[in-house]
Amino acid sequence: MTDESINQEIIENKPYELAYLLVRELTDELAVATVTDIVKHIESLGGKLLAQDGPEMRELAYSVTRTQTGKKTEYTHAYFGWVRFELSAKEQLALKLWLATNKNILRSMTMSVSRSTPTAPLRRAPRRPSIVKTEAPVPELSSAEIDEQVERLIATTEKI
Repeated sequence: MTDESINQEIIENKPYELAYLLVRELTDELAVATVTDIVKHIESLGGKLLAQDGPEMRELAYSVTRTQTGKKTEYTHAYFGWVRFELSAKEQLALKLWLATNKNILRSMTMSVSRSTPTAPLRRAPRRPSIVKTEAPVPELSSAEIDEQVERLIATTEKI
């Protein structure tokens, strides 16, 4: 690679996808406002929004601990969403620093994606609710019916 091609690669806008987790303390309106701030910041850096989804409150697969002002907070739920955009590699680093200082963002991850990658995410099947065992009603049997079933069971076990 020549110096000119490397410089062109740094200046040229590339597609990225940003996945984020927002803190659970936000209201739905503040979560949307935080995502709007993210998009505005990307555009202020010369980026172009391609697609987005979320934010949506979700249970996390594992708890995430965050220390802020000397206090540890454990998160088991957070707002999840993603933003796909085009931005130069140089400005992407500035975006990464800005995301790290935003107190409403619990975690974020920016990935370089190919232009041919579909913009719509694969949807996961909804989580199954936890299984609640309910006892089936036991049929009422007379003592004669019970005796008959016991005799049948004894007869089958004697054959074995």
